[in-house]
Amino acid sequence: MGTVVSRVGVRAKPAANHPEFKEWETANVIVFVQADGRDETLARAREVLRRERWEVLELQLCDRLIEDRAREQGGEFWGLYQAAQSRGAAIKVFSAKFRRRAVGHPGDPSAARHRGLHRPGRRRRWWPALGH
Repeated sequence: MGTVVSRVGVRAKPAANHPEFKEWETANVIVFVQADGRDETLARAREVLRRERWEVLELQLCDRLIEDRAREQGGEFWGLYQAAQSRGAAIKVFSAKFRRRAVGHPGDPSAARHRGLHRPGRRRRWWPALGH
């Protein structure tokens, strides 16, 4: 049997000494690890998370990946799979931190109205603003 790569998904918060995120922020973190069984997979994932300065809040998924399907998925997923095969582990952080846009910011749907660019009778486009 070849190399077995598993995926562990957790909701986590950064440790106090994390270089990029504040301790009160949360993120969904996916760890691809090379391991044989579930217990070893979870242990290695926890080790990677500790090394990367993340504290686990909740385990969301733990599953074994099939190489052919990972290859079909392609893109970043396949890249992470290959990194786990060659280095033993790979990590991807999906931050739950979204900046709220200021009123009048070009990406804000109400910006045109605040700048006086909206003309009555014209249909407005509304883009969902992150953080609302």
